[in-house]
Amino acid sequence: MSVLLKKGRTNRRPNVFPGAVVTALGICLAATPSFAASHGDHDHDHGHEHDEEKRHAEAHEHGAAKLAMALDGGELFVEFTSPGVNIVGFEHEAKSADEKAAVEAAIEKLGSGDDLFSFAGGGCALGSADVLAEGLLAEDHHDDDHDHEGEEAHAEFEVTYTFNCETPDQIAGVSTSLFETWPGIEEVETVFLSDDHQISVELTAGATEFEVK
Repeated sequence: MSVLLKKGRTNRRPNVFPGAVVTALGICLAATPSFAASHGDHDHDHGHEHDEEKRHAEAHEHGAAKLAMALDGGELFVEFTSPGVNIVGFEHEAKSADEKAAVEAAIEKLGSGDDLFSFAGGGCALGSADVLAEGLLAEDHHDDDHDHEGEEAHAEFEVTYTFNCETPDQIAGVSTSLFETWPGIEEVETVFLSDDHQISVELTAGATEFEVK
């Protein structure tokens, strides 16, 4: 596992979505009502400061998180994003030893993608995981000339996983233990994209899996 910080990353190959997958995944996400409501049009007018602030506030709705999966050949790329409060109980830079330990423990758990996600069929195994703890550790904004007061309101975890699948066309379902691991997560807006599927679903503690069909 590699741990990413806002100003850099450890020496390991980063996970990068293929360009075509990024484009298609963006279209799929934008078509998801709740995702669109929280993110708005990415081609927005930057002069509309009120709309921008509203988007940030909604994007960090407590209890809500986002999960995007894109299958490209034998690789399944997964991106998970959650406000820090859902996972460590706060959304500011960790100050005490206990808070720092909580963030570091969360980073370790988030890196264990094979514990957090299970696949019915496909023979998928975790290849790599990159964890970004933005705004939660002091290193996240060290020497950052663009930090402002209030930036802590946007502290979040962003994780990118790559799963290598032996028979990707046989993936029949996906389940997650995110809710069991972090009760602060109440709902996860999820999309799954492949050549044959374009799925949008909301996962909750009572509905932790979905079928790929």
